[in-house]
Amino acid sequence: MKTKKVKNRSDLFSLYCLSFIAQYLKCIIIQAQMEKIAIEDIKHKHNLSSQKLLRLNLKHNRLVKSLYDKKMKIECCA
Repeated sequence: MKTKKVKNRSDLFSLYCLSFIAQYLKCIIIQAQMEKIAIEDIKHKHNLSSQKLLRLNLKHNRLVKSLYDKKMKIECCA
């Protein structure tokens, strides 16, 4: 797959925005998975499965930090 060269500032801005949107959607999906696991564990076992939630929480935290970094790039580019 060939990459497209960024020729001007508006192309760079649109690239950052698309990247930000994709990452934001991943965060929403992971947060929904965390809520689903928590609800299922409470219904079935009356306790929370800490390993699954911990892994998802760590993944979610990494994505949120990356989102913040991308937001700063967008603000600097705009």
